[in-house]
Amino acid sequence: MNYTPELFGEVLKRKIAERNSIEAIANWAYDVQIYICKDRNDWFYDLVLTMEMMGIGEEFEYTYEELEKIANDLIAGKEVKLG
Repeated sequence: MNYTPELFGEVLKRKIAERNSIEAIANWAYDVQIYICKDRNDWFYDLVLTMEMMGIGEEFEYTYEELEKIANDLIAGKEVKLG
C-alpha cells in the first residue's frame, strides 16, 4: 500500500475511533514505515518513525487527543512535525 500523509491520517483516525491501544498504533506505524520508501528523509517519514517509537515506552506516547489532532492535520494536507 502506498501511504500518503492524508491516507495515514485517515487510517490513524479510524484506529483512534476504534480505541486501538497506543502500542497497537505504534506497531501499525512500524508496519507503515516498511511500506514507505526507506531512503525518504522528509517530515512524513520522520513522523511515522516518531509514532513507531510510542511502542518503546510511555515517555514516547502521545495521547488519543494528540493523535486525533495529528490525524486531522494530515487529512487536511498539513505538514506535521513532532518534537
